[in-house]
Amino acid sequence: MNRRSWFGLVKLILTLAGSAATTWTWAQATQVDVTSQVTLTRSGYVYNRSTNTFDSTVRLSGQATSIPGPISYVITGIDPASVTLSNAAGTTPDGKPYVKVPVAAGGLEAGQSVSVVVKFANPSREKFSYTYQVLSRGTDIGKYVSFGGPPPILAELDALPRDPDTGLPVLIGLAEGSLQVDATLRDPITAVGACTGWITACLKPGERELDDCARSAPQCATNTPWLESSACCPAACFAQYRTARLAGMPQIATLMRVYVNDGSCFPQYKGRR
Repeated sequence: MNRRSWFGLVKLILTLAGSAATTWTWAQATQVDVTSQVTLTRSGYVYNRSTNTFDSTVRLSGQATSIPGPISYVITGIDPASVTLSNAAGTTPDGKPYVKVPVAAGGLEAGQSVSVVVKFANPSREKFSYTYQVLSRGTDIGKYVSFGGPPPILAELDALPRDPDTGLPVLIGLAEGSLQVDATLRDPITAVGACTGWITACLKPGERELDDCARSAPQCATNTPWLESSACCPAACFAQYRTARLAGMPQIATLMRVYVNDGSCFPQYKGRR
């Protein structure tokens, strides 16, 4: 593999500097309704004097297949509306309160049972009932994120010195040679750079993780991603990334292995070997 073909990977570094005008926004996270996949029993209500709530213990048992975590027990409705869930851990995108089901990282295994307590504030001490739903994150990882404004682009190259022979901007100059940037080059290596550049431009630690950005990257429409009009990632790449992450591999190690070092998910890319 010749050195010039690696210029596209420089986008991994340069894209970040060119993305300041981009506004990233969350899309609705995908959750899977797994209510039919659990056996569920609910105890009667017990008045809790310390919290002034009516408490019920909910027991969930896995059936034939395991259910990936995290798992949420969602209260979809309460009658009358004056009764509210007191110990909600949060709300779903459509505003329904939920409590977290205490499962290990692997989720709820077939035949396994766990319990969670739901606490209801009922100041009028009325008779009430509620409906519920059990949601799982499913086998997907990360959350969808989209951007508004201009897409990630290469940083301004005019300020860089030019190589006298090639006329290309020089990113790094060394005695034995230089690392140059050819922004017009289109080949399988630049496709890798464009894809990973999109992902790293999306990344913002503590807000948008690699899982989110790898999942959200635009999917290529053809088998020649370097000829497409904008940055994209083959669907096969995220499929491999997801498998490795669900097996426990760290995010950055997974990104480097799948998208760069191995790279078998990119058409005609031989990987960094």
